[in-house]
Amino acid sequence: MRPRRFLSSLPILLLALGIGCAAARAQDFAQYVGQYRSASNPDQITAVYLDGGVLYEESAQRQRQRLVPDATVQDQFAIATPRAHLAFVRNALNAIAGLKVTLDSDGRTLVEAARFSTAGTRLSPTRDYTRREAMIPMRDGVRQAGRFCSPELLTAWRSLTRRK
Repeated sequence: MRPRRFLSSLPILLLALGIGCAAARAQDFAQYVGQYRSASNPDQITAVYLDGGVLYEESAQRQRQRLVPDATVQDQFAIATPRAHLAFVRNALNAIAGLKVTLDSDGRTLVEAARFSTAGTRLSPTRDYTRREAMIPMRDGVRQAGRFCSPELLTAWRSLTRRK
């Protein structure tokens, strides 16, 4: 009888431990999604987005990185490379207004950015590409090997061919 009672209370135990509540976490993470513009360099954009229920951050200067939530501090996440943490800043209305990336080693601030969009899009969708190889016939009858890399999101694209 005891094993049956334990198994019936297992979902409640897992929920209390935070296991199996990925959907709830994804809803909580949705408040951070958006694009942020650096205060010191307006051309520097940081994108925060959800992919499969996991929160990611990327910019032109840094590759896509997973944001790991800090269990002790609200609105703070760890970044693996460089060893740093990203803290989201809230405004007077308790809405996310910006972010701040600080190095763990010396406390130096790398980025301070204000939120300008709530769109959760990747900055560099061309990193996901389709690669094709083909033998291209030339005017002189020789077939030249060619490799084509095209963004997955685009259906039509132009290319330049250069023969060596």
